[in-house]
Amino acid sequence: MTDTAPGPPEIKTSVNVTLEEPIKRDGGDIAAVTVRRPLPEAMSGLSLRDIVDMEATTMRKLLPRITEPPLLASEVATMAPGDFLLLSAEASGFLLPRLLRPASPTA
Repeated sequence: MTDTAPGPPEIKTSVNVTLEEPIKRDGGDIAAVTVRRPLPEAMSGLSLRDIVDMEATTMRKLLPRITEPPLLASEVATMAPGDFLLLSAEASGFLLPRLLRPASPTA
């Protein structure tokens, strides 16, 4: 019998997040958001360190660039703090090398 060590975690390109407090929007509330792995273009003008540190001003700029449906800057600025933290954690987690990534908080 041989023991096989688990391989590195799968590389995800997006993660679905159910919001604790849906975002009110004309045409229908947003109850869930998909956070996409930020590509270099989406991070243009932002500090990678600030993204990893989940610096609030930086995350307010990044999240509208990498969410589906695309969140408006005003929606990100006024969303529930717990939802903002969760979306920020998912976005910053994409920058960690695969072997250092913890399990997704939304998994």
